Amino acid sequence: MSEHLDLRTRIGRETVDRRAVLAWEAGRARRVLRQLGGRARPTDDVDELRERLLALKEDIGPAELERRLTGRLRASTLVSRALTAGSGPARAASSIRIRVPGGRATHLVDWFGTQFALPSSPAMLAACPDHYLIGDEPDGRQKVIETTGGSPLPARFRIRYGDLTGLRMTADPSYPLQMAGVARDDAGTPIGGVRHQFRDVGDGFEAWLTVEFPRLTPGHMIRRHRWHLACEFGNWIEFAARDTSQ
Repeated sequence: MSEHLDLRTRIGRETVDRRAVLAWEAGRARRVLRQLGGRARPTDDVDELRERLLALKEDIGPAELERRLTGRLRASTLVSRALTAGSGPARAASSIRIRVPGGRATHLVDWFGTQFALPSSPAMLAACPDHYLIGDEPDGRQKVIETTGGSPLPARFRIRYGDLTGLRMTADPSYPLQMAGVARDDAGTPIGGVRHQFRDVGDGFEAWLTVEFPRLTPGHMIRRHRWHLACEFGNWIEFAARDTSQ
């Protein structure tokens, strides 16, 4: 296994280390590999599983991945619309905090800006087994296809960062850097949003990461999505730390 940063992630009332998050990722990677027709060796560690799954997704290609998920995406859209209609403007938050030893928050945010500008970023796709597509569209929105938290179905939505219409969580002035925007379904209906906030702390920095879901979203999905957040941002933090081009 590669060397990993000593990240400390606050999930609910518990602080977990990097090994716990990587173990969660390995379990999800094996499951998604099977779903996509791939195979994992019993000896594969989490880094090998991540590379194997990324290679499989890239080999299948984004258009074919989306085509394979068509029926499940239709079903998840219907569920999402029902939850959104029943919830009105009310939202439920799935939130974690990650403490990062070393580095500065500005490097991570700048790195995200570079990655978001790409039509297809391997780093965006590889960060979590449940990512199927994350890429910018010509109009500046970010298109996402992923399985959130404990959901049995993948979802498709688009985020325009800077569009805060209907976002419930307010910015904390003690976190000077943020990435925030509202998520909309294919019809343009707001279904949630994100407010990810960052600040330097001592010899490192802290990330406060929040995703908003319709208020009627089952609680277990809200809680399980915290592990999805820990996985993707833990990997993005490591990917950015290794990238010296910024």
